[in-house]
Amino acid sequence: LTTDENGRYGFKSVRPGAYPVNNGWTRPPHIHFKVSRRGYREITTQMYFEGEPLNDIDLLLNETAESVRPALVARRDSEASPFRFDVVLASV
Repeated sequence: LTTDENGRYGFKSVRPGAYPVNNGWTRPPHIHFKVSRRGYREITTQMYFEGEPLNDIDLLLNETAESVRPALVARRDSEASPFRFDVVLASV
């Protein structure tokens, strides 16, 4: 997947389901991203969905600094609009 001249991207996907890990821990729906570009630091991240109750108890999401968590949650303007998830790379 590549971006347009303004850095925008888009794709269609089914919303993934939650899945059990162990000891009563269930991962919330999320999508993994690996993003790269020459001259920038490559990142691997996860995109969570706003309004998902399991986000509040996800061990990995809650291990992340509270100030960073909002950047990992895709949001949308209305039920009918697509989710928005911005990715920003740091230059090397």
